[in-house]
Formats: sequence, C-alpha cells, structure tokens
Amino acid sequence: MNAALMRVLVWAAAGVCLGGPARAQTDAPVPARQAGGLTGSVPMAGEVVVTPPVDRTPAPTCESLTDRAMSVDLAAANAQAQRTAASEQARLLDQSTSLWRQAEAICTGRARERAQRNLADSEKARAAVSTSSAEGCQASQKDAATLEELARLVLGERRFAEAAGLFRRAESQWDLAAERCAGPLQQQAVQRRESAQADAYNAEHCSPRLQVAMEQTQRLRAAASGLSAPERQSESMVAETLWRDAMAQCKGAPLDLARNQAQAQAQERGTPWVPTRPAAPAQGRPVPPAGAPAAALPAAALPASSPNLSANPVAAPATPMPTAPIPDNVPKSRAEAGALRPRVVQDPSVPRQIDLVVGGGVRLVGVFAADAGSGATTYTGQGKIIFPNGEVYEGAVVRGTRHGVGEFNWLNGQRYRGDWVNDRPVGQGHLRFANGNIFEGAVLDGQPEGQGRMIYASGDVYKGDMHNGEPNGRGEYIWINGQRYDGPWVQGKASGKGAVTFANGNHFEGDLVESVPHGSGRMRYASGEVFEGGFANGLPDGDGSYQWKNGDRYVGQWKAGTKDGRGTLYWANGDKWEGVFRADAPTEQGTLTRAKKP
Repeated sequence: MNAALMRVLVWAAAGVCLGGPARAQTDAPVPARQAGGLTGSVPMAGEVVVTPPVDRTPAPTCESLTDRAMSVDLAAANAQAQRTAASEQARLLDQSTSLWRQAEAICTGRARERAQRNLADSEKARAAVSTSSAEGCQASQKDAATLEELARLVLGERRFAEAAGLFRRAESQWDLAAERCAGPLQQQAVQRRESAQADAYNAEHCSPRLQVAMEQTQRLRAAASGLSAPERQSESMVAETLWRDAMAQCKGAPLDLARNQAQAQAQERGTPWVPTRPAAPAQGRPVPPAGAPAAALPAAALPASSPNLSANPVAAPATPMPTAPIPDNVPKSRAEAGALRPRVVQDPSVPRQIDLVVGGGVRLVGVFAADAGSGATTYTGQGKIIFPNGEVYEGAVVRGTRHGVGEFNWLNGQRYRGDWVNDRPVGQGHLRFANGNIFEGAVLDGQPEGQGRMIYASGDVYKGDMHNGEPNGRGEYIWINGQRYDGPWVQGKASGKGAVTFANGNHFEGDLVESVPHGSGRMRYASGEVFEGGFANGLPDGDGSYQWKNGDRYVGQWKAGTKDGRGTLYWANGDKWEGVFRADAPTEQGTLTRAKKP
C-alpha cells in the first residue's frame, strides 16, 4: 500500500472517530471564488484521473501515401474531364498536394523524385483552377451589376414589365456568380441573387400599385385645403385603400413603404378605415384588387453621418468590387441605356424608384420623393442609404432623417434593426454586436437601456433591466453550464440580495457583492445539507450553523470556509463537543458531553 493511499485511509478513520466534523469538507463542498464570478464547488481530494487510450494507428509509409495520392489524382482528372464544379476540383487537388507533400518528406530515391514531380503538377493544376474560377466570378458579378443598374433606370421610367425582365436576367447572372465564386464573394452573390429576385417581383406586381397609391396621396395633399371634411375623409379612405392594395403585392422595402403610408393615412384621418375605391382609375390605369388590412409600422430618416451604437466600433476596410468586360448586348452607360427610349421627365415630389448621390457622397437607393418647401433638398420614402465609408442604412426616411423602423450595418459586422426617432436609434430594437453578443429590447441612442434580453457569444443569457449596455437593476442571468442568478445588478455585477443556483445543484440565497456571496445568506447543498450564516468572498465566514443530512449540526465560528474559533458540534445521538476549532478540526480546548441514556 503506497503512502498516499495510507494518508487517505488515516484521514477517513479520523472522520469516523470524530463523529462527523470531517464530513464538512468532503460531503458538502462549499463554493469557491474564481475569476469570472460565481462558481460551483472546490474539487474533491482523491478524484480518479482517467488516462485517454493510446492511439495505435500505424504510421503512413511511402508506399501507402503514393497509392492514396495516385488515387486522388485519378479522381481529379475525371472531375476536370467532366467539367465538375471548380470547388470540387480544388478540393481534390488540395488533397493530392497534401498527400504528395507527405510522401516527399518520407520517401527516398526514385520514389521521392516521383513525389516531387507529382507535387509540382498538382500545385500548377490547383493554381489554374483558382485563376479560372476567379475570372469567371468577376465577369458574372460585373454583368449582373450592369443589368441591375439598367433595370433600375427602366423602372424609374415606369416601364415596369421591362424592368422585371432585366431584374430576372440579373438574378440569373448572380446565380452564375454564386456557382463560380467562393468564400465571401459567393455569399455576396447569393444575397444579391435573392435581392434581384425580389426586385423582379416588385417591378412586375408591386411598382404599378405603388405608383397609383403615390399619385392619389399627392393629389390629396395638394387639394386638401380646398376640400370639405367629408371629402377629405373620403379621399383619405381611397389613398389608404390603394396603399393596402400595394401591401398585398409588395415585398421587402416597398412593402414597408406601403405599410407606413397606409398607417400614416389612418393616423392623420383618425377614423376607422373602410375600403373605398376612386370614382375613376387614376390616370386611366386599372385599379388593383383590395389587399389585406395594414399593420402598424413607423417611418425613418437620412443622416449626415452614421451613428455610433457601440462604445468603440471598429471600422473594416472596404473591399473593392472586381471588374469584368461588359457584354456587347448590354448598354455600357446610362447615356446609352437612356437612348433606348425617350426619357420621361417626372415631378421629383412624386415618390418613385431612384438611385442617386446626395450631399457628402451619400447614395440613396429606393422609393423616395423630394420634400417640398424645405430649404435644402431632402427626401422621404423607403430604401437604402449607402455612406461613403461603406456602412448602410435600410429603412424608412422622413425629410432626410432616419425615423421609424430601419436597419444599420457597420463594416465590422455590427448591426442594429429597430425604431429610429429623428436620426437616433431609440425604442425597441435588435442589436448584434461585432463580438457576437445579441440584444433584443429597449434601446436609447444605440445602447441597451431598459428591459431586454442579452444573448452573449459564450452562450450565457441575461434577461432584465439594462443601463448603458450593462445589466443594472433587476434581472436573471443563466450561464451556459446551467448556473443561474436572479436578483439585483449594479453596473454589470450581481450586488444585493439575490438567489444563485450553482451548476452542481447547490443553491444560495442572500447577500452578494460583485457576483460573489458576501454578507449573510443560506446555502443548501445538492446533498441536502445546509449552511446558514455569514459569508466572505463566497465562503462561510463569521458566525454560522451547518446542518448535516444525518442530523449532525455545528453552530459557531467560521473562517474562509472552515470551522475556526469557538463552536459546538452536536451529534444526532445526543452527544456534543463544545470548544475551540482550528482549520476545521477540534482542538484540545474543548469538552465532550455524552447524551444521557434513558
């Protein structure tokens, strides 16, 4: 029997002789403070260490690596002959390169020379696949972007059917780009393909109805002062009906615009909506069928600069778009595109699809109208604001300011979607931070403020009051390991009277300071044993009582989680020891009193 095992047996025997005090260390571990706040219990002495099994897989040989590499080379040659996707060819050639490189390292003589030759051939083939794929990716992206630009131009001239066809062609080009590109460029192509698909649908089904609703709204505003109250109410009903018609046929940003406008009509009128058709179709156009009832949604705005929703947002460098030749069958400039058909001069105060650059190099893309009566030209509508540094806002704009519901994206990946008031992110929103944290709830100037729910990148979850982006007030925090705290918070730390359930099943109720039990409290251990009294830095300290499950009990002084000072140990059989304890054990300064036998 070795010395370590002997020491364990001696200590165990000592615990039996004392009638229970030693079990305060082993049966019911007390919580310890570690970096990061609340923790479970101290590791137990005598834990069994499990040694992982030894890997007995035989080491590769020159012959086995050569056979595997030749097999992969054959698969790569077949993939090239059958014009398999470039990504699959690249995967096989990467595998071939790795195997030949391993063979080169362990082979000798002629076998090593063969490995070197084949390694060089695989590397050349891999580089050729990359070059071919990159050129095809760039060409497809350029063609798709050109088609989208032409489609927007045609849409601005109210040639809805032609615009829809061009957007569908752009969708096909983005689909090709998604097949030919890899990594972030492939993801971008997939997103642009989905956007072009939505634009094609809206151009065919949504835009004509938006145009009718916009014209009715403009006529109502222009003639409102000369109409009687019943006439104004009737015309407002007509305008809301037309916006609701558009809602039934629109997707994305145009749907938000139609919903906002319908809601605005209802709020201005102040009376319930009744479906009302115009006496005659606007400008001879057929009136589309009535749509579903509108749901409330606010509006939004155009800023001079992007807001700072995080304490220190990190700007990422802009990625230049690749270039490629323009196909012969696509006009090479807006001038040539406009030459296809005489341009239609429109009233800028009528909402329409636009794509233009305003002050400071800010680009405006969407359905907007120039605001009448403002000193400088501002716009109201729904769409995208693209800033010179590459950051993007998408949502509602009112007189050049973000106001209503919108989404802002930073280059570092941070994103906010929710309510805006006069260019400030205020109200209810959804924040995704660059570090992976996600917040849903009340926001003030882009920071969590009020009631909300924070999902941390670690997997931890907090739900409750927030102030300046931190838990502050009353809230519940759940760690990914199952540990849970419910109680007051001060500047991101649990402080006050609260309740903690540890991952090991222990439960504490009482005072906490900076997320650690400190003060008076009660700890119920998973074993069913209970300590009640003083705590310091997460450990029993001061006066307190410990109740074992078998009925034994200690009442007295504690220090750093151990019995230390004057106290009394009561056994379940009626015996007791009263005296001075040091380091969790009784000293010679004490008296043992036996229970009186009946």
